[in-house]
Amino acid sequence: MYIPGAFPNRGPHGSCHRYSFQNVWQALIMYLYSGDIKFLPLKSQTSSSLFIPPNTIACSPKSMYRLATKMGLHNLKVLALSSIAEGLSKQNIVEEAFSTFTSRYPAIMEMEMDVLYRHYSSPEVLEAFPAKMEKVAMGELPHSAKNLTSLYQKLAERTSATI
Repeated sequence: MYIPGAFPNRGPHGSCHRYSFQNVWQALIMYLYSGDIKFLPLKSQTSSSLFIPPNTIACSPKSMYRLATKMGLHNLKVLALSSIAEGLSKQNIVEEAFSTFTSRYPAIMEMEMDVLYRHYSSPEVLEAFPAKMEKVAMGELPHSAKNLTSLYQKLAERTSATI
């Protein structure tokens, strides 16, 4: 079953890998029957400490968030958002906070900007941030204008609170 717009910029035969698309639908069906869902780690997470048991039906939390949003499944959307939040760290927050996915969903952006703000002075963020801002300035990440504005507003709120 193809739901138009469930996966932006991907048609029924587009760049969405069949295996991952199948996993999302299988995970959705399992969730609808059991109320339980397993999510894969974010691609940006370091995978050395992450383990998914064999024969587990699991899917990308981002893919499920997209689908839950399209289908109006609020509780599933909250579970996917929580899984995304759990996968964020000082090591991957800059990459995630300026992604196309983040720019499309206000709740995701707000949550990720909160995480980025909490870690803004960590060595990992300080190292990754300049390269990301260079990509934004060079026009390589045109979707990131909203993301950068959101971060600026968080920083401005902090500054006005200390004045």
